[in-house]
Amino acid sequence: MPKYNIPLARPYFDSEDISAVKEVLDSRWVAQGPTTALFEKEYAAALGSRYAVALNSATSGLHIGLLALGIKKGDDVLVSDFTFPASGNSIIYAGANPIPLDIDPETFNITPEEISEKITPNTSAIMPVYALGNPPEMDEIVRIAREYDLVIIEDSACAHGSEYQGKMAGTFGEIGVFSFHARKVLSTGEGGMAITDSELFFNDLVAIRSHGMTLGAFERASADELVLPEFSLLGYNYRMSDIMAGIGRIQLRRLSEYVEKRNMLAKTYIDLIVDYSLPLIPQRVLEKAKHDYQTFAVRTESKKVRNKLIRELKKRAIGSTIGTYSLSQLPLFSGETPNSKLIFEQTIALPMYHELIEEEVKIVMDEVRGILKK
Repeated sequence: MPKYNIPLARPYFDSEDISAVKEVLDSRWVAQGPTTALFEKEYAAALGSRYAVALNSATSGLHIGLLALGIKKGDDVLVSDFTFPASGNSIIYAGANPIPLDIDPETFNITPEEISEKITPNTSAIMPVYALGNPPEMDEIVRIAREYDLVIIEDSACAHGSEYQGKMAGTFGEIGVFSFHARKVLSTGEGGMAITDSELFFNDLVAIRSHGMTLGAFERASADELVLPEFSLLGYNYRMSDIMAGIGRIQLRRLSEYVEKRNMLAKTYIDLIVDYSLPLIPQRVLEKAKHDYQTFAVRTESKKVRNKLIRELKKRAIGSTIGTYSLSQLPLFSGETPNSKLIFEQTIALPMYHELIEEEVKIVMDEVRGILKK
């Protein structure tokens, strides 16, 4: 029998979430409809954004966000190399060229210096990634974008509740995109959200997510007369269901609670690393930033050590995995990103979720210390 049962991640749902789903099912309106509309309004208000557009995934949000911003074939989009492949894939979906940028090996984020060096006449957009939820230097990134007349689409998929200089992640550029995947701080199982302050981009996002339709089914059903939608743009079926939105509305109300709990658990991890004098380096958070700790990741001494930790923790039924990927190490992408390659090979993500308790964090770190001693 395994020694423990501590997963890498676990979404938190309770009776409120179940009641929200039942309410939607009882209404019989389970596709995108009134509950999705409410979720969008509440989400935009919570982040201080004018508009929010609910989607079936963050990948969809990045794809149609790029399209709404006018990114086209032949354009270059600067993107962090240390990210899940969805970031780069979405750029290819839009017909553009992903240009992976190297990262700061301490924060795991792209730097303003790297961005400035890689801008060319073909560069049209910057896609800053909040690495594992950690905010990059968004003030400088915005300054550079304005200087070179570039648009910003923030890949804030992991950054529910993260902040930079007191401002919410996803609200710095033209469009910000979030994920509601099961590992995220705020989860509906799958799903995503795009936010913007631009009415023009909002209208395009709404149309493109639903086959180019200018009016959704709920809006048409609510009209007094027969109203047919116009199909003004090439669109996709990237809609969120009201079932997912019902869960999202409940989850959103707990967001600050989730983030505070994760920050407390992260502090416990970091304190134990110091107390145990372990050869592990936690991800650095900028002084003017707040990390939501969707993932708690540390850098090990080598790829060999990292892989051994993952393997041995699994034997003890303790979940772990790599931090995330280096795009330039994958077949679809290319680039010289030595820091990102190193972090990709050396980082390990340790258990982090709302129901995790400090005693379990200590168990994890006790086991890590024992493995490293061997």
